[in-house]
Amino acid sequence: MATRKEQKDKRREDIILAGIDLFIKNGYAGTKINDIAKKLNISDGLLFHYFESKEDLYLEVVKMGLKGIQFPFEMDSINDPTMFFEGFATQLFAYAKENNWVAKMFTLMGQAQRSESTPQAVKEIAMQVNTIEMSVDIIKVGQNMGVFKQGDPLALSNTYWWFIQSVMENYAVNPEMTLPEVSWLMDMIKVR
Repeated sequence: MATRKEQKDKRREDIILAGIDLFIKNGYAGTKINDIAKKLNISDGLLFHYFESKEDLYLEVVKMGLKGIQFPFEMDSINDPTMFFEGFATQLFAYAKENNWVAKMFTLMGQAQRSESTPQAVKEIAMQVNTIEMSVDIIKVGQNMGVFKQGDPLALSNTYWWFIQSVMENYAVNPEMTLPEVSWLMDMIKVR
């Protein structure tokens, strides 16, 4: 039998996962605390025991997403820029296949950065990592090494990250879809 702490941790996790689902489906503004409570068959009061407000829950989810977004930039990108992009996509797609919430989290982070309804404090946290701009220097290294296409490095970075975002958004709502081959993605930025 689970301990009280394990039960509380599981309930908190369930609230977070239900919140992610509803925030993706309805957006931040369209999601009500009552919707999350109903999805879990719990009272609003019990939900407020775990999170003081909808904004607190959303903030917690965005903080979780922020940790995941920082992951690729911990890789050795200067010595092997190709492996940075290829390795990230390979791991992301594998994680998404194992746990669809990975794709949902990617989707939620994009929404948190773009939506006008995102509370300003939450948006500021979501915007702490701009993968597109942070990848520009890695693209430049790859261009100097002759492995990435020449041209505007910001445009190449956009191409990569827009593709990733689009795939994750589609996979979040349609986990039966076949994920693309990473080589297809790499063909968009690599020299042939």
